[in-house]
Amino acid sequence: MLDTARLRSMIGHKLNVDAKSIHANVIREHGDSEVVVWSEARIGGIRLANWQEWKPEYEKKIADKVRTAAYEIIKLKGTTNHAIGLVTATLLKWIFRGERRVVTLSSIISDVYDLSGVALSLPSLVSSDGIERVMEINMDKTEEEQLMHSAEVIRKAIESVDG
Repeated sequence: MLDTARLRSMIGHKLNVDAKSIHANVIREHGDSEVVVWSEARIGGIRLANWQEWKPEYEKKIADKVRTAAYEIIKLKGTTNHAIGLVTATLLKWIFRGERRVVTLSSIISDVYDLSGVALSLPSLVSSDGIERVMEINMDKTEEEQLMHSAEVIRKAIESVDG
C-alpha cells in the first residue's frame, strides 16, 4: 500500500493531477525487486502512456524514487514507522467500517500467476472478513517476468532460512 501510494503521489505531482485520480500499482516483494505496472497505469480511465503530458522517460526516474524512498527517509529521519503506521491505521479503518476496498498489500499467494507459497504485494479485495481475493492484473511480458523474479528472490530468502 505504501509504495503504491508513493507512486500515485509522484505521478500526480509530476502531472499536476490529484493522486486519487491515478490508478497505478507497485507489486512484488517490498524492496529492490519491486515492479511498477506501467502498462496498466491510468488516469481517469486513460492509459498513462496516452496522457498528453506523460513522457516514457519519467517511468524509470519515478520507479527508482519509489524504490529508494524508504532509504531516503531512514537517512533523514532514522525510521519509516510514521508512514507505515498511517497505512496500517487507514487499512484498519476501512476494515472496521466494513468497506470493501481493492488495495495493494502483501499476503501469501496461492494459485495466482501460477505462484504459491510466497508473500507478494498484489491488488487484493479486502473487507472486514480479510482478504476476499487476490487479483491478477494485466501486465506486459517484462512486468510479468519481473514479478516472477521477485517471487524467486523471496523463495531464495526462505530457503536460506529453512536450510
